[in-house]
Amino acid sequence: MSTALPTPESPDEFDISMSDCLPESVESCSTGLTLRTLHWTMLGLATLVLVMAASLRVRNDQRVEFFFAPGHPLPEACSAKRTLGLDCPGCGLTRSFVYLMQGDLAASRKVHTFGWLMFLVVLVQYPYRYWALRDPRQPPFGHLLPWTPIMGIVLLLWADWIVRQMSLTQ
Repeated sequence: MSTALPTPESPDEFDISMSDCLPESVESCSTGLTLRTLHWTMLGLATLVLVMAASLRVRNDQRVEFFFAPGHPLPEACSAKRTLGLDCPGCGLTRSFVYLMQGDLAASRKVHTFGWLMFLVVLVQYPYRYWALRDPRQPPFGHLLPWTPIMGIVLLLWADWIVRQMSLTQ
């Protein structure tokens, strides 16, 4: 049995079959969303996040800009901050990722307490998805276990946000 990672160039590896569908819904096959497609998409998104973080820098006013376009900051991405003037649980993650890509853990933790943890989640996508692509019907750690740490991190982000909001009102 070959352990080589299937690639999009080998179409026979990507034929849609009922055994390759997302377990929650057989109908997902009619839309073409297979587990292999999901894993490749997640790898692509993880790569995009890291490339973007490496392409950005944090300005003195805490806005981010592409390092090759100084003086042109990106618009505020957080709709909660734009519309309500409030930080959301994810506010600061972009800057945290940028600082981590530059190797500045202290600055990263200053803008978001758990940015390093979310960054680790992105990095873990590479070995996890590689392992999952070897046989998408048998995901690493089963179907539910990977969601347990993700839900824990989401709860941690919300708890951190609540603590930050309470400290702002005091």
